[in-house]
Amino acid sequence: WISELALCLQWVHTGLAEGSSACELIAVDIHTFCISLMYQDQSIYCFLRGYARSLCNTVRKLDDAQARELSDVASPVHRRDVVGGMRVEDAKVLGQACLRALAESWAWAFSKKIDFEQLARETDARRHVLYFNENQEVVRYTSVVSLRLQHHADGTRFLVNIGKWRGGRIEPSCKLPRSRQRDAEGSTSVLNRIQNDKLRPIADLVLVTGEMLQSESTAMSTKFGLLTTCSTHLQVATLVSPLSDVPGVLPIASNIRRDITRFFARSRSLEILDIPPFDWNLWAPMLMASRSHVKLFVWMAPEEFENWSTVDSTTLRRLVDKFHVTEEMVEQVEQACPFDADALCL
Repeated sequence: WISELALCLQWVHTGLAEGSSACELIAVDIHTFCISLMYQDQSIYCFLRGYARSLCNTVRKLDDAQARELSDVASPVHRRDVVGGMRVEDAKVLGQACLRALAESWAWAFSKKIDFEQLARETDARRHVLYFNENQEVVRYTSVVSLRLQHHADGTRFLVNIGKWRGGRIEPSCKLPRSRQRDAEGSTSVLNRIQNDKLRPIADLVLVTGEMLQSESTAMSTKFGLLTTCSTHLQVATLVSPLSDVPGVLPIASNIRRDITRFFARSRSLEILDIPPFDWNLWAPMLMASRSHVKLFVWMAPEEFENWSTVDSTTLRRLVDKFHVTEEMVEQVEQACPFDADALCL
């Protein structure tokens, strides 16, 4: 990794080192190496320079304890963090190499459950990072920033996106406002994008509180058949005032909430799923315009979010369909807060 830094810092070779114990010493003339790279594929040269640049930036962010772990043979920096911090164009050559390796893998490429074209599209769009691990296996890495926006009057409830208007109906989901990192973005930049994009009408009413929390999990992706590590950054924030008469925000009528209550009173869905009772009025459902879509939001308590985020898609579909969102309602939100033309092109 010292040589990787040298590519960016352009260190000058000053001589051979002398070892005090049995070891193998390798001296690298960086100037000569860089000249030789110039005659190779330009994309490889850009990748190495981009990797070294990202490595420098990552090392620069280490705290004192981590910095003390640095040596000529070890580094506390993981390669996925370095590749994740590279610009899209610089990292593209590694993603393409990983895709070629997967295509040449008979067991992986011929699996009917895996959509190779979608994997390639998400790789090019930088929705995830592909890289080789220590065993030369292709693995996947994603980094997500989520915003837990607490209600101004009830701090136990927070804003949850339970659907997006697409194709004439609400496409169900159950997640916090969130976004993946793009093109070497920092977590703070992603958080600003969430506020100004996904929560555009209420961006000025969001007060960020406390430090950003980070967690990491690794599991096999059933969608792509790859071992995937997901790094999640969670930022807590508070709504500073009620959402009354805010352009681009449309509360769902109370009579629709009564229809939903009657529906679940007749249905055994909650009993089957073992979901505790909750007050639909506290959900206060509303439509809100982002830069490119109209989305359906509610205020959930922690136990409600835990239960609804794990239900099957059919049950979630039955839920959002009961809100009876109409084209007229969506148009009203769009007119109050028009979409961003640049965002629609993405």
